[in-house]
Amino acid sequence: MSAANTNLGVAGNPIAHSMSPIIHHGFARSLGHDVDYQRLCFPLDGFDAGVWEFFATGGLGLNVTVPFKREGYEYSARLDPLAAAAGAVNTLAMQHDEVVGYNTDGIGLVRDLEDRHGVALSETSGLILGAGGAGQGIIRPLMDAGIRKISTANRTRSKAEHLADRFRLP
Repeated sequence: MSAANTNLGVAGNPIAHSMSPIIHHGFARSLGHDVDYQRLCFPLDGFDAGVWEFFATGGLGLNVTVPFKREGYEYSARLDPLAAAAGAVNTLAMQHDEVVGYNTDGIGLVRDLEDRHGVALSETSGLILGAGGAGQGIIRPLMDAGIRKISTANRTRSKAEHLADRFRLP
């Protein structure tokens, strides 16, 4: 293992159910790295303070999950193009003294479907259940992969309609 310990985490509320620490510790070990990857339960009204403290105490990267993907977007000093398109982030990283927001939800889904499961997405149709940050994060990469029609459904119809309007879905 490398001597350096890297301070990483996943922030959400609730967060106790997250498998991220197990996944990231296993991945890091397979590469010979030592990481400190923790579950961080931020108060529902305390996302900004929690992120600030995480990075102020040496944190380098923070995954963001329910219900904070929109707040992560707003907190970011800079956004990658997929996060900007989604209006939500699932990863925050400290880079050159600023917090950069990323959205890897869609890239991960597309790679998993195409590479691991052999699904050809081009010229297919899809249904997205939910209009939250993850749903927002997967639309652009699915469209870029060639899906010709994406439908959305959500418990709150207006949120599904807003998502469809935002991405100009039929």
